[in-house]
Amino acid sequence: MKHLIWAFAILSSAAPAAPVTVGFDDLPVMIEKRNSRVQGAGLLKESAQAGQGHLRRSYLPTLSATLGRESYVTGTQDERADTYGGLDARLNLFRGGRDRWRDEMHEARVKSATAAAESTLRGELKRARGEYWQLVSGREMTKILEAALEENRRNLTAAERRIRAGAATETDRIEFEMHQIELEQDLARTRLQSENSQRELAVRLGLDDETEIITSLRVDHDHKDDLLMANYQPSEHPVVSTLAGRAEEAKFRAMELGLWWSPSLDVYAGYDLHPFREREYEPEKERYESVLGVRLTVNLFDGWISRAESQQYRLEAAGLAREAGQTAREVDAQIDNARAALRLTHELIHRSEDALNRASSYLTRTLDEYRRGVKNSPDVLSASDRNVAMKRRFAELRRDYQLARSELLETLGL
Repeated sequence: MKHLIWAFAILSSAAPAAPVTVGFDDLPVMIEKRNSRVQGAGLLKESAQAGQGHLRRSYLPTLSATLGRESYVTGTQDERADTYGGLDARLNLFRGGRDRWRDEMHEARVKSATAAAESTLRGELKRARGEYWQLVSGREMTKILEAALEENRRNLTAAERRIRAGAATETDRIEFEMHQIELEQDLARTRLQSENSQRELAVRLGLDDETEIITSLRVDHDHKDDLLMANYQPSEHPVVSTLAGRAEEAKFRAMELGLWWSPSLDVYAGYDLHPFREREYEPEKERYESVLGVRLTVNLFDGWISRAESQQYRLEAAGLAREAGQTAREVDAQIDNARAALRLTHELIHRSEDALNRASSYLTRTLDEYRRGVKNSPDVLSASDRNVAMKRRFAELRRDYQLARSELLETLGL
């Protein structure tokens, strides 16, 4: 019985993951919920948010309590043991505005982390969309090649009949056999590419890498795409916002450091029991001490350390601001390029539809003429190759259209 249990456990662990049906519209939710890189970016965003409220917290009192017992020997006196303890409180009244700029710095950090998380989400979704369309395209290509193989087998059978009837030579059969080998090679490569695309998409979606993903078998194409007319501001792209947030963070850090000289005003209070070692009063009640005070602290000179660091952050802020501006212009150009590619591919698809119909009609007529003895095997192979090439080209154009569309969706944040 024990061996059966172990065998069942091994077989269960080796069982393949259940197939998962994935549609294109399912990708955003799956990426957001299952992709570890997106989840990690979300945690970094929460980490930045945890630092918010610094200014408010800076006005809360700090409290501390001390309790201890010590044994000591002083000179030739006998060993003595004393208990000591105390309560201390401090309250910030003013720190020269440094807390305000520290608070602004935390807010800028949240802005940067939020934009970075959005950028990570968009990037992972764009890659998933690309892998999805590569997978669907590969499966469509597989169907095209399988149909071409079946058509070539029928042509090979027809050629053998013609050879037996004396209407053709052995070269006809060899022509179709060689063509079959080429198609089988193309089919094997296409199937491998589809398996790789499926594996990459599964990992991107947080699934087991051997999960079978069920998709549509044909790449879609919308004849009227509203995406070409979508409005967008390049400055709102998360990559630009991340740089802008980092620039603000550096600027506020520089302003904080620039106030190194400003005074600090604090209220402090304490109630302590000192040991005999610190207060040489025999009665314990004489060693209690309470204090309440106000302290004004002014930094006079720190060796120009804060000034140098402030200048460093000011230059960093200026550099990041310049980089954000350049990135915004590049994003604007990327949008124009993606829309141009989308329009061109859209037009090519429409032209390809007409060419595909012509290639199919040409193949049908060539096969009819081959059966009537008007055309020979090279003519059939040429027409078949053209038909398959046009089908593959049509599928590739629709795939390229969806890949360009995925680029534009990522840039627009859709």
